[in-house]
Amino acid sequence: MNWISSLQKAIDYVEEHITEKIDYEKVAKEACSSAFHFQRIFGIMCGITLGDYIRMRRLTLAAQEIMNTDKKITDIAQECGFGGDSYFCKVFKEYTGVTPKQYSLNKKLLKQELTAPAFQLIFFVL
Repeated sequence: MNWISSLQKAIDYVEEHITEKIDYEKVAKEACSSAFHFQRIFGIMCGITLGDYIRMRRLTLAAQEIMNTDKKITDIAQECGFGGDSYFCKVFKEYTGVTPKQYSLNKKLLKQELTAPAFQLIFFVL
């Protein structure tokens, strides 16, 4: 198995488990690699660390949930795999420039301006 298909298999695993606690050893196993070596290769090939990729994908999912539902911020944070509200609020603000509450209150405006960046799923073309 080459590195491109191995990375894609690992990314597919991450996406299937994105809202759960992700064990880097299991992700690396999908790519038939050690966790250390996999994270090194992932960073080189993708230009972002595995941890940052997971965090950005979860933040994108959370932003979509806030935009498209009336769920509580606390529930969305839990559903998207963030442990606590304070951490979620901190990284959400770093990511979007506004707090989750501000984002929720300004749904209509934000839908028009599309200010929240969407971190796309990484795909490798074989």
